[in-house]
Amino acid sequence: MITDKSTLLAVCMAELPEKEVSLKNGMTVKVRALKGSDILRVSSIDNLDEKLAITIPKGLIEPVLASREIQRMIDYNPDLATDIFAEIMELSNALGEAEAAEAEDAKKN
Repeated sequence: MITDKSTLLAVCMAELPEKEVSLKNGMTVKVRALKGSDILRVSSIDNLDEKLAITIPKGLIEPVLASREIQRMIDYNPDLATDIFAEIMELSNALGEAEAAEAEDAKKN
């Protein structure tokens, strides 16, 4: 049986998952998964700073940070920014195999 339009679109309009996560430094933040179009955009970028600058504003729910605050975090505490990025990408199911293994190892340590 062929799926009807409303069923197909209901799957597309589902809420993006959200999660409270503990970062390596002990802080807790709330993140949201990225939309598919954002995942594709981020995955096509090689520059990590650009990836962080796109991903964090879209995926970090709490605390709410202004654009300049996010850029300051990227500039002055890249480990924290990268940790938040990894959590967002993991929740989005967008980590490659190597990145997923690295994130799993980081959680164990």
